Amino acid sequence: MKTWLTLLFILAVPTAATAASFTATEQCPHSQKLKELSSTSSLPTLTIGTTYEALTYNTTKEEFIWIKVPGLGSRWTYARCGSAEGEIGHNNTVKKTEHTPGEFDYYKLAISYSPEFCISKDDYKQDQCSRDWIVHGLWPQYYDSTEKGYPLECATLPDAFDEIDTAMVWQYMPSDFLIGHEWKRHGTCSGLKRSEYFALTEKLWQTLTLPRLQHRQYSAKELKGHIIAPNKQLNSEMIEIACDENRSFRKASNDTLDEIRICFDRSGEPMACTEHEQSCSTERIMVRTIAGG
Repeated sequence: MKTWLTLLFILAVPTAATAASFTATEQCPHSQKLKELSSTSSLPTLTIGTTYEALTYNTTKEEFIWIKVPGLGSRWTYARCGSAEGEIGHNNTVKKTEHTPGEFDYYKLAISYSPEFCISKDDYKQDQCSRDWIVHGLWPQYYDSTEKGYPLECATLPDAFDEIDTAMVWQYMPSDFLIGHEWKRHGTCSGLKRSEYFALTEKLWQTLTLPRLQHRQYSAKELKGHIIAPNKQLNSEMIEIACDENRSFRKASNDTLDEIRICFDRSGEPMACTEHEQSCSTERIMVRTIAGG
């Protein structure tokens, strides 16, 4: 009798749903951004025979699949490069997560390398072209973007859109368009008033001394070393390097330095980034400078 009761109990307990999986059959690249998969940049690749957690396909055509790579978070890769098992949804049918102002884990301070922006765009008249570095934005982040993505365009809190000292903000972000765009896309998720958000951006920017780089190739390790040298509070895990952000511009080039990102905790102290973009070659990153600059 006891044996039958035990068996009935086991049969009555629902089994946990098995996570969908993707097993790599080809050594294909993977990236946080779909558009990077078609670039010639050096990207990390799948390990043949390794099984990854499968999260979603990009569309019902199932050309690309979003997988979870240990240590790197969620990444896109080609669906043809492996075999999938289990029930996998489609990104265009998944309900987007609503993000709440002030509910995030840390910040990334994105800093654009101006010479590359101006060279790629073939436009040297913009205000930032006279500077080596400007702030692109201050981005609230989650420790793990797999489930929620990134905090973007939150519902604005009452009275959050207050006055700012535009002349002061222009000292590190010389573009009215960029100021408005970064507040709408990222600042609204900070839980701060607009003036507080840009004051914090300036405060973090002022803690950094950024190097003058030469026109040549660097390795990622070498570049980070040049950033750390005048900023002893940083280490390599706190720095993210991004390449090929300007590839849509007519004079863009592959594996060129476009920006760096420094991670800070919510109190403004530098911290290790929990996820690193892998858009640059580790050994060959081209830094271009403006002639006569």
